[in-house]
Amino acid sequence: MPRISLSQHGLTPFKKLLGHNEEVLKGWVALEQAFFGSTPLSPELLEQVRRASAWGHGCRY
Repeated sequence: MPRISLSQHGLTPFKKLLGHNEEVLKGWVALEQAFFGSTPLSPELLEQVRRASAWGHGCRY
């Protein structure tokens, strides 16, 4: 199976994949900051939401 090489942009493997298109990476980081930075929800609940949404769309990462 072909693999996509990681870019030099981003801090995690997922972000290094997005980093091939820096505008997409910037948008993802902004969404992440909005989601995790401005909510009264606990970090634990947010992590459960992240896991559930990843599972729902078939992401194994």
